[in-house]
Amino acid sequence: MVLPGRGADDPVVLVQTWVRRFQCQRCDGTCSVSPPEVLPRHIYTLPAIILAWFRAVDSPLGDGRDDAAVYARMGVDRPLTTQEAGRAGHRRWRSPARWVASAAGWWPTRPLTGTTWRRQAASLLLGFLAGDGGRDGATRRAVSAHVAGGTAM
Repeated sequence: MVLPGRGADDPVVLVQTWVRRFQCQRCDGTCSVSPPEVLPRHIYTLPAIILAWFRAVDSPLGDGRDDAAVYARMGVDRPLTTQEAGRAGHRRWRSPARWVASAAGWWPTRPLTGTTWRRQAASLLLGFLAGDGGRDGATRRAVSAHVAGGTAM
């Protein structure tokens, strides 16, 4: 899993986590149990996704970094010493836009406004910033809202 670094400008950290699967002995149904920050079928945890959005959206809400700076901080598209097969030579990380498209399912009660993924992410972050705690508080509120919603993934 990818977790945000300890400080706002620290690079992300790769960790290994367990996701347990259980099978019901009566109905043969299965369920998976994981930490609340872990999203099924995602390598990036919810706090790492929130951090990527904060780095990408414009000031004063976020850092307003360009794509290359956000990618570098999130550990994506590292500089290569050799040619990678199939690589066109331009940035290709589409996850932030996909995450925004999934956000309506993660937080069904949060409205998305804006025409670009950065503006939609900013509208989500603005709602999570209500109150104290800055980015860390917004991340805690985002994870809490996700868990409270009981969203099936």
